Amino acid sequence: MVSTAPEDLAPAGLEGKKVLERLLLPELKGVARELGLKVGGTKAAILQRIVDYATIFVVYDVTLTDLKLFVFEPNDDLGREEKLVFDPDQRKALWATSLRDAVGGLEDTDCVLPLDEELNAVERDVLAETLRRMGEDDLSRTLLGDENEASAPNAVTGGTGAAPTPLLLRLPLMAGLAVQYGLQTYFQHRYLSKRVNKLGLVFCCEVVKLAIASAALAVEALRGGERVEIFSRKTARSVMLCSLPALIYVIQNLCVQTAYSELDSITFNCLNQTKLITTAAALFAIKGVRQSARQMVALGLVSGGAMLLAVRDSGGQRAAAGAGEATAKGVAMILAAAGLSGVAATLTQIFMQDMRLSPFLVTVSMCLVSIATVGGSILSQAAINGEPLAAVFDHWTALSVVPVITQALGGMLVGLVTNYCGSINKGIAFVCGLAVSAVCECAVTGVMLPWNALLALVFVAQGSFMHTKESILARERAVKKKD
Repeated sequence: MVSTAPEDLAPAGLEGKKVLERLLLPELKGVARELGLKVGGTKAAILQRIVDYATIFVVYDVTLTDLKLFVFEPNDDLGREEKLVFDPDQRKALWATSLRDAVGGLEDTDCVLPLDEELNAVERDVLAETLRRMGEDDLSRTLLGDENEASAPNAVTGGTGAAPTPLLLRLPLMAGLAVQYGLQTYFQHRYLSKRVNKLGLVFCCEVVKLAIASAALAVEALRGGERVEIFSRKTARSVMLCSLPALIYVIQNLCVQTAYSELDSITFNCLNQTKLITTAAALFAIKGVRQSARQMVALGLVSGGAMLLAVRDSGGQRAAAGAGEATAKGVAMILAAAGLSGVAATLTQIFMQDMRLSPFLVTVSMCLVSIATVGGSILSQAAINGEPLAAVFDHWTALSVVPVITQALGGMLVGLVTNYCGSINKGIAFVCGLAVSAVCECAVTGVMLPWNALLALVFVAQGSFMHTKESILARERAVKKKD
């Protein structure tokens, strides 16, 4: 921490007001309510009441990069010794006479460093070494504030652009997404008729995903001690923000459908696997996230493995005679789709990680946009064909809900993987899903995998391992460079 107690801090002044402006309206209302101020009016009005009533102190971690606490000292001349301490991460506030008491009251806060004195460089190194010997590398980075330092925009040199997350969380999420993606084709072939209306299928998946994400968002809010405000201004703002990547995905799907009719299956599937490269390019162009040489090699291996699996899935098939050769239009469309996918994935990652929007809230927002666009398409299709709306459910059975639910759960995992692992790791998980699909098909049919599929599995495994290892090493190098 920067200081030991509120009385040792220098008033933040205009900086404190600017930092306070980052809080959302419900958070500002909570602070105002604790200070005994009126909570009505606009965000600017509430902010001004707080600034007029109390002196603001801002507390950072030891790296001076990550905001940890706000301290408010009322100017009411009542002689009170307690100050209001607010944790923006937990959105909790309490009255305390010292930061030590405040951190003790905020049970889940990560401000766990000794607050009676600031650790010097030697003490930090000793503490880090002790924790690393205990096998607690991630904990040591959290305690010392290095996670925030390594994930700062100017310190990101390699990796996915994701905030550092323990492997014990990242690996299960990526594995779950890979398994879902790999088995989804099997579920759809087994439980869905080929004559099922595709728009109706997508619509139902989005509705189920919306229900799951809304429930998860409500649980997340209740765990944080907040009111459930799914239909709040915050949600409305998120819907407007997330409408951009959602619409980009709609345009991407149109490009994919156009390319599918212009290209043979092998060319289509191979070029469609360039999304990992375009995502890395979009992360660099938009967020400034660089990939090291080894990471680029790793991405190349994963993309190569995906292309080999795509060739295997094509099975030597060709499109109809009229579209047997790749056209310039088809190539342009599939490459444009890959580029749009990278841009949309990067924007979604920014909303979750940089703007700290809940992945469930982002999922809810994107579901609402998708439901509106797909629902409009269903209405227009029914009007043009003169069919009742119930026709979208023709050829459904009771078991048709199985792939709908698994697809919705996969959509939830996509949001969580993007938030905790980053867009590139999400792409790697999808490619691993292709490998899972190949292995499962081999197990079901009893037919040995061909040489290109086996080589693809080696490429995907090696590339995934290289990229994950290099991301960890890049963060450690960034931390040592800062120290």
